[in-house]
Amino acid sequence: MKRLAKKMNISLGLVLLIGLALLWILRTLAMPYIIEKQMVTRLSHDFDGVLKHLVVSPTGEVNIDSHVITPMYLQLNSGYYYSIVTYRAVVNSPSLGNFSFELEPFTSINSDIFYLQGPELQSLIAFKKSVVINDVLVTVITSEDLTEVKQDVRDLSLVMLFISVLITLFALLIQSYLIHKALSPFLKLKWRLISLAAIDPNSTTDLNDGDPLLLTNEIQSLLQIIDRRLNQSRASIGNLAHAIKTPLAIMYRLADSSELDNHPDIRAQFQKHASDILNLVERELKRARIAGTGGKDLLGFHPQIELQTLSKVLKTLYRDKPLIITIVAPDMLMNYDRQDILELMGNLADNACKWAHQQVNITMKSHDGLEIIIEDDGPGCSPEIIRELIARGLRASETKEGHGLGLAIVNDIVEFYNGKLVFEKSDQLGGLRVIVYLSMVKN
Repeated sequence: MKRLAKKMNISLGLVLLIGLALLWILRTLAMPYIIEKQMVTRLSHDFDGVLKHLVVSPTGEVNIDSHVITPMYLQLNSGYYYSIVTYRAVVNSPSLGNFSFELEPFTSINSDIFYLQGPELQSLIAFKKSVVINDVLVTVITSEDLTEVKQDVRDLSLVMLFISVLITLFALLIQSYLIHKALSPFLKLKWRLISLAAIDPNSTTDLNDGDPLLLTNEIQSLLQIIDRRLNQSRASIGNLAHAIKTPLAIMYRLADSSELDNHPDIRAQFQKHASDILNLVERELKRARIAGTGGKDLLGFHPQIELQTLSKVLKTLYRDKPLIITIVAPDMLMNYDRQDILELMGNLADNACKWAHQQVNITMKSHDGLEIIIEDDGPGCSPEIIRELIARGLRASETKEGHGLGLAIVNDIVEFYNGKLVFEKSDQLGGLRVIVYLSMVKN
């Protein structure tokens, strides 16, 4: 899972860095604007204070009592300055000393905000506004040093950058821990799958890589191994059944030998048990042929594919009948165990074909679960027989070959899926109608 954790950490790190970088840039641009706006408001108030104590004669002479102004304008190079300009004179605040601003002539009475250089190379923000007093145009400039403010903004930017990096690293550590904790069960599951599949942990597969695709590969390998073992088991059953048939034939010949003419009861028992064994063998061979067909690599049960294949097998088994098998089923992959559904469908469809004269209908519906309907045009069953059909070992008729375990197996599968099995008369075909309800299987 290391590769997945690395990819997620890189993604989260990039998102956090981009987001924090955008916030840092926005703050870097917005903070000077906000600070300067507040400074301009303060300078505007200082302008009003200077104007309040300003006296201008009609000849353009300027007189102001600087001691009633804010004390910061009295301290030399304090960073707070004012300058009063008329066509006759320029009056500076005591804080400017011998320094004079290089100003262009003023002709407008509108207020303005601008930047200029002050004493000791100070970077100043200035507020200018012109008024007319006694028919004389008077321009008042109030200014404040930005040097310390800019330095504070730079320091705060570095602190914010450091905090952003710490937040990113902390988020990556927390995410790494949560990913490791969340994915550790899957790593354990992978080892369990490897153990179940009997795969050598020292093989070429890199178990420490932790790629989720490898876990998928392990699951797929396990499913293939299980499918192969099921096929091997079916093949072994078939081989065993074929091997038993030869000694059974010998037993039949022995039962017909003249040595048993004087022991008819022994001969009868001999023949009965040999016949039972032969029926069991035939039944298992038929089940193996029915359940062993279809797309073995499918994960789940695909009704259209499986039922069409099952139909061909049944027509081959009952080629002495002109069977017409009608199939109505969804064309989709369903989340049910393929072998279970094939076993269930094989037994029910086999019984229907065995008793049918010609027509067998197979219908499958998927809604809140799975509904299977199989009906034939055979003789059907009486209500008494229907009630006893699913009893293990009971056959509806001794005239038909088989040992009676088919419907009992069907009942076991239905119970496993918390379903329901119903036998009734087919209104459409007149024979037996079997309805199977299976509950929905969770993914």
